[in-house]
Parts: sequence; C-alpha cells; structure tokens
Amino acid sequence: AHFERLGLIADGRIGVAGASMGGMTALGAFARFPWIRAAASLMGSGYYRSLAQTLYPPLDEEGEALSPAAFAARTAVLAEYELEGRLE
Repeated sequence: AHFERLGLIADGRIGVAGASMGGMTALGAFARFPWIRAAASLMGSGYYRSLAQTLYPPLDEEGEALSPAAFAARTAVLAEYELEGRLE
C-alpha cells in the first residue's frame, strides 16, 4: 500500500529479487504469493525439498536415519514454496 501511494507500482506489477538465501526467499515468495509477478534469484534454489535432502541429513531427533517416506512427510510443507510446475 505504501509504494502504491507513492506511485511506484505500475498496474500491480510487483517483483522480488535476492542473492543466495535472499534468492531462495524471493523464489519461495514468488511461488507462494500470486500478487508477486516476477522473481530473480542469483545463486539461490527454488527446489526446497531436494535441497533439504542435500543440506540436512534425513535424521530424527535422536540422530537415527529416517525412512525416505518419513523424510518426505517431514519436508512436505515445503512443497507450497517450490517452483516445480509454476514456471512458464
């Protein structure tokens, strides 16, 4: 609303950008919020579930390995922020 009052938003065209974690955040916001119309990421991934599997070992609270199904269930909440199936 603030930037609209200043006349800085043309026809509802809002974009976000970021680098590294900021790029990941920009892509997640783009996937999640339909009013964001464009996103640019410099060195950030928009594929959170596969990134989680790479960065964080699939372990439970005691350090024991989770089954693939349990890890998938734990990271399912990330799906609504992923770019998969949302790019033109």
